[in-house]
Amino acid sequence: MERAKVEGTRPQEFMDRVHNFREQLRPRPNSGFFYKDVIYLLMIAFIQHTIIPTLTPFGLTIDLITPWLVITAIRQHALPASALAFVAAGILEMRSTVPAGLYIITYWITVNLIVQVRMALSWRHQIPWFVTYFMAALWVHLFEVVVVFMGRGFEGITFIFTIQQILKILSAVAFGMLLCQEWLKFDAEEPVPQ
Repeated sequence: MERAKVEGTRPQEFMDRVHNFREQLRPRPNSGFFYKDVIYLLMIAFIQHTIIPTLTPFGLTIDLITPWLVITAIRQHALPASALAFVAAGILEMRSTVPAGLYIITYWITVNLIVQVRMALSWRHQIPWFVTYFMAALWVHLFEVVVVFMGRGFEGITFIFTIQQILKILSAVAFGMLLCQEWLKFDAEEPVPQ
């Protein structure tokens, strides 16, 4: 009788191990290891700059890096969050034609603002997440619009460019809301480091 009980629990233990292994491999912001976070950030950048533009008409891009950094700024301490923001900014600086330093400035300001206000907000509700994603994406992409306007004037602000900026903001908010679902559950851990 005892042997039957022990053998009956083995498949459940195996399934628990498989589930834990899957959770460890799942790309997510704030994995607990800086090197994993950098690798995941490189994967997100590859998807954002290589895969998505080939699948969309006119080579439109969406923003996956900004919500990733928002969660990083909420979940990690200031130093690792700033370091990842500089890594992300470096990735975007290499791929863009805007003046050097644009993404470093915008991401550094974004991360530092979030680090300063994160303790004052309740992250158990959707509104703080939504507003934070929206404001971060709006800041980054309006900064891009200002730089394009200063460089090219109104000629650079085309219909396609405007649609692309709107889609980047909407995609950043949608991707961010998808990522934060695990912290919106009733019994979820507190996302802000104590």
